[in-house]
Amino acid sequence: MILFTLIFLTLMFAKKNGGMQLTLEELGTRIHIEVKELEWYESQGLLNPEELRSDEELEQLQLLDDLARLGLGVGELRQMKELMEGSRTEENQLRLLKKWRFQMLDEIHGKQQSLDRLDYVIYKIREKNKIGK
Repeated sequence: MILFTLIFLTLMFAKKNGGMQLTLEELGTRIHIEVKELEWYESQGLLNPEELRSDEELEQLQLLDDLARLGLGVGELRQMKELMEGSRTEENQLRLLKKWRFQMLDEIHGKQQSLDRLDYVIYKIREKNKIGK
């Protein structure tokens, strides 16, 4: 009963103070992101733990983490954060995500062309060695 009361009072205190009031360790445990990554997001201005107010904001942080793991840079993460906080229109967010998707596809296409060239060089060397023997 005492534990339930403590949890209830903690939740009520957090609601009165306008947010969840989680430490980085608690936040990391809750959303499965390493503390060092959360510290990096905080240092880049992408996270202020004291401003987290809802589960929706935690989901937004998880989305930013997913995008960072895909290789998007700080500027791109800031763009997405602004869209999520400002207009919150799915259309704008999807437009930006599709733009990044096309950029990734272009990079993949470029890598595939390089791989094809490398395979051709390997083929030529093998053919040369067959003829020379």
